[in-house]
Order: sequence, then C-alpha cells, then structure tokens
Amino acid sequence: MQNVRRTVWLNIGFIALISIVFGVALYFMDREFLFRAGSVYADRSIIQGQAWSVGMLAVLKQAAPEAKRYEERLRLLLPAKDELLDFPRRLDGVSRAHQVSQTFSFRGNAVSPQGNEPGYIGFTIDAVGSYTNVVNFFRELEVKSTRFLVSIDSLDISRSDPQYRARAEGKVFFR
Repeated sequence: MQNVRRTVWLNIGFIALISIVFGVALYFMDREFLFRAGSVYADRSIIQGQAWSVGMLAVLKQAAPEAKRYEERLRLLLPAKDELLDFPRRLDGVSRAHQVSQTFSFRGNAVSPQGNEPGYIGFTIDAVGSYTNVVNFFRELEVKSTRFLVSIDSLDISRSDPQYRARAEGKVFFR
C-alpha cells in the first residue's frame, strides 16, 4: 500500500511538473506570438504605405510630360532679364493709348532668380492725365499686360488741376 501511495504521489508530482513546464512554455510562446503579431501588423502598415507611394509615383511619372509642357509655358510667360529693356517702350505704348504722359525709371539692383522664384527689379513711374486715364493706364499695366509680369506695390494719386498726378512703385519680374 505504501508503495502504491508513493507511486501515486510521484505520478501526481510528475503531472504537476509537466503542467507547470507546459504553462511556462505557453506563457512565453504567447508573449512571442503577440510580439510577432504586432510586428506583422506594423510591417503590413509599412507595405501599404509603400504601395500607396508606388502608386502615386506611377501617377506622377505618367503626368510628368504634361507638367513639363506647362512648366515650359509658364517659363515663357516671364521675359529674360535682357528683355526688360523693352519694358519702357511697352509703357510708352500703353501711356499713348490712354493719353497719359509718364516718366519711368528702374530703381535699385535686380534680384536674381533663385530656384523656382523669379527675379525682379524695382521701378518708379510718374504719370499725369485725367483720373480715368491714369487709373486705366495702371490697370492695363498691372492686370492686362501679357508680355511683362508687373506688381505695383504702392500708388499715390493726387489732384493737380485740371489733371491728376500718380506716382507708382513696383516690380517687374523676369526669369
């Protein structure tokens, strides 16, 4: 009987030991499984992001020739720096069309183009004429001019009987 009891306790101890070892192994395997599942999830997110990036790259490569054409057209909208010598002649034509007498001068040094930013040079215009003609002169100069891109930074108009005097400072842009 004593022998049977001993065998039973040994078997119970052996089963308990195996259960504990199995439980510890399951615990560590579960932690490893959760770690790997998180890693797989993170890798899957990265792969989805890269797939989206590859898709966008394909779209951009497909649109590149069209963008190049637009870039060339936009580049042609800005005159070269040497072509700014024609700007005073353009002003003379516009002032005659609007019956405005004007004097023009470039001011300061030109700021060279940098990267995608165009270069520019400042100018000053003094104009004399009727109010409507002076306003139309500057409107055409800044808004309707197709050959030169002009920005008027300040415009002062004052009455000088019977006409109006205007002094404008601005920039003309070049490539």
